[in-house]
Amino acid sequence: MARFLVLVFAFVLASCGTPGASLVSEAASEVPTPGDPTVEPSTASSSASPDPTSSPSEPAGHPAEGLAFVRFATDDPASQVWMIEADGAPRQVTGVSGQLGASHPVWSRDGAQLAFGGQKVGEIGTGGQVGVVNADGTEEREVAAGQLPQWSPDGTRIAFTEVDDVTGEELSMYVVDVATGDISDLGIGYGPRWIDDATLVFNTNVLQADGSSELDAFLLELESGERQPLAEETIAYPSPDGSMLLLEHDTGLSLGDSVLSLAAADGSGAAELVTGFSPVWSPDGTQVAFAYETDSMANLVYAIVDLEGQTIASEIRGSSLTWSPDGTRVAVEVYLTQVPVVQVIDVATGDVLWDEAGAQPAWRP
Repeated sequence: MARFLVLVFAFVLASCGTPGASLVSEAASEVPTPGDPTVEPSTASSSASPDPTSSPSEPAGHPAEGLAFVRFATDDPASQVWMIEADGAPRQVTGVSGQLGASHPVWSRDGAQLAFGGQKVGEIGTGGQVGVVNADGTEEREVAAGQLPQWSPDGTRIAFTEVDDVTGEELSMYVVDVATGDISDLGIGYGPRWIDDATLVFNTNVLQADGSSELDAFLLELESGERQPLAEETIAYPSPDGSMLLLEHDTGLSLGDSVLSLAAADGSGAAELVTGFSPVWSPDGTQVAFAYETDSMANLVYAIVDLEGQTIASEIRGSSLTWSPDGTRVAVEVYLTQVPVVQVIDVATGDVLWDEAGAQPAWRP
């Protein structure tokens, strides 16, 4: 069960962006990139932001344009989702009331809508909620009770995980049709991710003969309901176009010693890429950011490699890493003190182009 809990944490960390103060402390001390065992640190820093005009690769618009993140509004006890406009001004998107607030924004692939999570207060039973709002802040509504929302590629459905905090039943998966509100039960499992509009990859806890539990990855065909084993002790992360998978294999030592392998969409042909965890694909599927250690403030430390395992950047500190649409920047939630800050970092130079108090960044596609 210990291995199960560690891997559940790894998945939630990658999916939702846990605040840095609660991140794991066990991690590898190096980034063992095949063919390049020594990673030269980049100039990325968690110190005060330099003048954004100093970066030669800064985009023509504001460097954080289209970035959604979570923070508290003045005199509002609930956290809300905000978005940075083209001129750099933050705009409040959600208006959740009567709860702890909106959290963990997730963009639909066309950038038209945001899904978000939130905790239910004063209620028992299924934990969390799945909300949806248009990018302009209109038509906000709750569409399901659950956690870890993931949009289908066509933007019509959201897969999510249901956690019942009363019965303690096994985690279950569902899909909600955003337009109609119809919900389909996908059965036992958690953390569904879309490979394409007809196929999901997910994890489930498999009981072993000796009484221990093992966290295994499966493929699910939605039309037939058929489940196919993918890999044991593994979390799978589909590429943006669904043609490849990153497989995070548990080594049985510590979370930081997980191995990331690159495989076809059906799990075949897996080849080791790097040692690390919590990978995030670049929008064009040619690069991968992954965590390989934590710092003294419990921030994750990321590196970026290409699909040959060659290092592009390293020493990017934070959590909830998200890529800009053009792949030239990443945003992270970083703890410099006890208050989280969202930073935008230039991948090529390591310069911090922008920062603002907030958490859980998510870039609009």
